[in-house]
Amino acid sequence: MNATDDTLSASAPNETTLSLASDSAVLLATRLGGLNLLGEGNAMVPWGTSPSIVAFKSAISTGEALLPWAYQRAYVRALHDNMERLLAATTISGNTDPAETLLGAIYQHAIDSPLGAQLRRFNVVISHFFRAFLANHKRQRLGLSTVQRLPPLATFSHSGLRGPFTFPSDAVTNLVGSNVGIVSLPSTYSNHPVIWAALAHETGGHDIVHAVPGLLADLTALPLTLVPSFMAALGVDASTAQMLGLLWRYWIEEASADACATLNMGPSFALNFIALLAAFHGETGPAPAPGLWTSAVAQPGESLDTHPVDALRVGLAIGAIGSLHGLNVAAKQSYITLLSEVAAKLSGSATTASVRGEVPVPGSGSIRLHLTLPIALMQYAAAIVGSAIVKTPFASLNGFSLQQVETWDSFDEQAAWRFARALKDGAAVLPAVYSAHVLAGATLVLYHDPDRYDDVTAQVMGALDEQVQRDRFWSVAQRARTRSYTVPVMPAA
Repeated sequence: MNATDDTLSASAPNETTLSLASDSAVLLATRLGGLNLLGEGNAMVPWGTSPSIVAFKSAISTGEALLPWAYQRAYVRALHDNMERLLAATTISGNTDPAETLLGAIYQHAIDSPLGAQLRRFNVVISHFFRAFLANHKRQRLGLSTVQRLPPLATFSHSGLRGPFTFPSDAVTNLVGSNVGIVSLPSTYSNHPVIWAALAHETGGHDIVHAVPGLLADLTALPLTLVPSFMAALGVDASTAQMLGLLWRYWIEEASADACATLNMGPSFALNFIALLAAFHGETGPAPAPGLWTSAVAQPGESLDTHPVDALRVGLAIGAIGSLHGLNVAAKQSYITLLSEVAAKLSGSATTASVRGEVPVPGSGSIRLHLTLPIALMQYAAAIVGSAIVKTPFASLNGFSLQQVETWDSFDEQAAWRFARALKDGAAVLPAVYSAHVLAGATLVLYHDPDRYDDVTAQVMGALDEQVQRDRFWSVAQRARTRSYTVPVMPAA
């Protein structure tokens, strides 16, 4: 997409823009916290607590014929051939997953499924995020050779406790021999597409990182030298700087998924996702208040959470946004200012960030980190990592950076604002190019007026239904033309 000079700025509201307020993050998080997102949804597990091959085959028989032909060939057949492996893995894991995830992507398409319409919207969103990175013209422009891949399939899980997650294609290959990834959302999210921005992290992030051979290894190598060198320039002692490098090496896959989500959905990804995190991680009790975690603590002998601390994910986003070369400086600065204000409001009075837990050390087992540092310093380190993920050339990408493959530019920013204005004005026809523009535009409206949540949700559902009708995979009219997409990799030597 080509950058232009007239990107709409969040910090300069006028008759064509919306004013965005940091207080809206608190109000939106409060609204999300009042929903039953962590409870049980309507995605029943057909076999209950008694998995069997007979029950598995019976479950998918109701939906497999409704999948596009490409998925029947690449995914359904592999499942039928490897049911015994899936049953063994499910039994070992407690009788529900991985079968619920791998089979739900099929049986939830049944004609009488209560989740059918929602699942089609879900599939279109993740298909768009996946294809945005792997479009043919981008691959050809960068001189990258290809490996056949289909976009991931979608499914809704019965419980909200696990939140969004993905089974990348390599994990599915190990389980049942198919290279189709699966992305899962709790079924409690099924009627709240506004918060599906998390999919930019899952399929626009994790699935891409795992789909491109060598990319995760390239990313993992970044922090060990990058972070200590920047910390040393700030006067941080060598031992602490080294520990920060190890920490971000450990967090790199989740950090990369966040950065890729920014490349897919723009700064609105962080605005949206931070509100969702704050809804779950705030104070509990008679008067719950949303908030971001500023520490991560694991018990002695236990591994640290692989996700960066909430407040540091804001710094990560700021670093990624600041390095978007196709977005103008005024727009980037306005989002960075807004995110900084949001982080301050949702982090309370915290002045430090703490991390305690086991992390691996290359070639020598693991060590227990115990770091408590000024939160500003920790966020700066996060910003350095976010920037590097976006702009560093990688061997696995033929010497190009991630943002040279896919980025959020001024065209995308205008499209998101155009959709936001139409939402705000209640337009009957909503202009949307891709699902990312729909979700970004909806986020902008809610940062302008969070009381519009119900209305915006209904409009987003309608906009995604329009996307379904035009999609080359999921539109009934176009399924005959279904074809796989390709992953860029280095040419063979």
